[in-house]
Amino acid sequence: LPDDGGQIAMPAKELVEPVIQKDINYIVERDLTRRLGLIDDILKTNGGDLFLLNQKAVLCAKFQKYSEAEHIFQAILKINPDHLSSIVNLGNLAFLETQYEKSLSYFELALSKRPNSPGVLLNMVLVYKQLGKTEEMKARFLALTRIDPQLAERNKRVLAIEASAD
Repeated sequence: LPDDGGQIAMPAKELVEPVIQKDINYIVERDLTRRLGLIDDILKTNGGDLFLLNQKAVLCAKFQKYSEAEHIFQAILKINPDHLSSIVNLGNLAFLETQYEKSLSYFELALSKRPNSPGVLLNMVLVYKQLGKTEEMKARFLALTRIDPQLAERNKRVLAIEASAD
């Protein structure tokens, strides 16, 4: 082709980003809607399946639909107040929303129901770290070390806990 003297230039970032983000949001919403629809279809025949309800809430949380996820977890707890997974997941949601005290209260409730749960203890360590409560963090980490030494060892560097906590 003959040179017409025109220049090729990339469009401005602020013009492109919104269009791309809109497309991404559309794809995410479409995928989420499809997945939730599959779960809802199963729930129509087995509405009291707490495992499926929990999976639906987890799926909402993965797609950052935190209020929907929280609503479902709370509904599960109305059916079964001892549903440990929902309690822990509510703590996880609160943590993701930087509501650390609220998160901690859910993890404390979970720990009261399952005192030797390594996952709950690890979550508490993470919350105490965010709150800057070093002594509480070390105490929970020590409890975790006693219950599940391998899990504690795998997370020691991530948590930046000194070997003296052992």
